[in-house]
Amino acid sequence: MDIETETQWIKCSDMMPENEKVVEVTFRYPKMDNQKEYWYGVCNAFYEDGGVAAERSEFQWDPEMLVFDEFTNTYYAPRGWFEDVYSIEDCWQIDGDMIEVIAWKEKCKPYMG
Repeated sequence: MDIETETQWIKCSDMMPENEKVVEVTFRYPKMDNQKEYWYGVCNAFYEDGGVAAERSEFQWDPEMLVFDEFTNTYYAPRGWFEDVYSIEDCWQIDGDMIEVIAWKEKCKPYMG
């Protein structure tokens, strides 16, 4: 991957990243005083497609977040965007009623001096 590819944003409406791969995302949420204007932010996050059994997931999940499928008798990771954090207690879903993930890109590689 070259530097130009690393900095290119991909609209979520065009393509989603590989399931459970940590990427950088741009999200937006409406301003409280004017719902037609937005605040924007970036963070490291991963997309979960809802099809990964909890025991096979790359991430540890709060049991209350898991989705149970009675047909397969299996708990699945929930579908949506989740911030990539080091402590599961701080994990929060970043898409929903107010926050919308609009684009993503590959995470840049760390500077190795």
